[in-house]
Amino acid sequence: MNLSELQIRAKVRTPWQAVDLGALMARRWFLPLWLAWLVPAGLCFLLLSLVFNQNPWVVMLVIWWLKPLLERWPLLLLSRFVFNEHSIRGLTRRQLLGTLVFGALPVLLWRRFDPWRAFSQPITVLEKQKGPQRKSRWRILSSNCSSAASWMTVVLAHVEFLLMMAGPVLVMMLLGDQIEIDTWLFLGDDGNLLAHASNAFALLCMSVVAPFYVAGGFCLYINRRIELEAWDLDLLFRRIARQRSEQSAASSATLASLLCGSLLLITALTVLPAGGVLAAESAGSMMPEQSKEEVLTLLESPPFVVEEEVTQWRWKEGEASEDASSDWLSDWLIDWLDNQDAMSLDGSGLFQVAEAVVWAGIAVLLILLARVLMRYLRAPDMLPDPEKTVVEAPKVLMGMSIDAGSLPQDINAAVAAALDQGDMRAALSLVYRYALHRLVHHHGVEVESWHTELECAAAVRRHAELVLDGVFDRLTRVWLRLAYAHELPSRAVIEQLLVSLQKVLK
Repeated sequence: MNLSELQIRAKVRTPWQAVDLGALMARRWFLPLWLAWLVPAGLCFLLLSLVFNQNPWVVMLVIWWLKPLLERWPLLLLSRFVFNEHSIRGLTRRQLLGTLVFGALPVLLWRRFDPWRAFSQPITVLEKQKGPQRKSRWRILSSNCSSAASWMTVVLAHVEFLLMMAGPVLVMMLLGDQIEIDTWLFLGDDGNLLAHASNAFALLCMSVVAPFYVAGGFCLYINRRIELEAWDLDLLFRRIARQRSEQSAASSATLASLLCGSLLLITALTVLPAGGVLAAESAGSMMPEQSKEEVLTLLESPPFVVEEEVTQWRWKEGEASEDASSDWLSDWLIDWLDNQDAMSLDGSGLFQVAEAVVWAGIAVLLILLARVLMRYLRAPDMLPDPEKTVVEAPKVLMGMSIDAGSLPQDINAAVAAALDQGDMRAALSLVYRYALHRLVHHHGVEVESWHTELECAAAVRRHAELVLDGVFDRLTRVWLRLAYAHELPSRAVIEQLLVSLQKVLK
């Protein structure tokens, strides 16, 4: 059974919603389910008709009595279709025969008139449960579905009966009043042929209703398992895990592409300077005469030879140096504007601006940190005192009130009254709430309002000074079996737990 291949939405439905879903499933896979019921039933019908040719009523009586066994193969196919196993090649002859034989005797004898047969059939056929195990499993599953299963049996039995009656009525309506129906009796001796034809039509009506009956009971069974085993949460966690794995794979691919891009960039930056080296090597390979001519030409051109035309008065070199300090700002601005073109070419201006922004950000962060530090130094009372911090114990845990006002004054009398009324759940709930109240509000066990039963038990075990002798752990296990598995404890167990708790929680 692979929950990931479940063909229906895993959610808790009401029993009648589950029956409605079973009708939809029967319509979707009607042909294979119908053939799985009709083929073995047809073979039995032919064999019985040959044996009991003079007694046609025996044929239909035997077929009707074998209906619990005839419904097992459609149930087996439906259980595979729901989990996306449409191929029947995996079904061996031994498995098919074992499906019919397993638990056949009780089904045909003392459980033949079971009104919940469609709902209890998967426990026997699919889970292979029998004896006390089957009874225990049936008690757990049938807590709120038995009524719907019995009413579904009643309704579909009436539908089957109406279909059987509709056939003869339709024939009489088509023949009209001119033809008497008694003429059909001449087709055989004592009307046996007409009786066998009527049996064949009844068999066809049974085969049409059977897929809906099997699918309705199976959906009630599946719905109860979804509720008890939390299939919806299981599938949700699997979907979250799959999404996280896909996201991690996508992030890994992105990281790999970034690494490849970085390697390509580093390679490009490493290879590009090679052009300058090659140019230098080519220049070094020139002839000495050519090098000399190039040097002389270079020395005769600016900036080594400066020619300028002056049309205004200006200070001499010595006097100009005295006033240079007064015009430093204007000279700096002129030099900065003159160098903008050169800076834009090599990109150094952009790096300077970025460096200035970084330093400005660091200065702002330092100023903010200094202000925060001064604020706390001036107001020391604002700092929290861990010794004065008091955590209020929760008054409600897991939807149950555990404060003193919600518990009775005499816990022993309240538990005994609940036990006398046969309400084991209420009695055990009082004992469990009493234990949580004593541990949390009197012995200082630190728990949170969202903690579960197992988390509360773990918090109790962390307090080594509490000598409980495992009593609270036993109480937690009994409470979990009652709350989630619906296993009622005995009166002696509840009374023993209450006495033991009162001894260790004085």
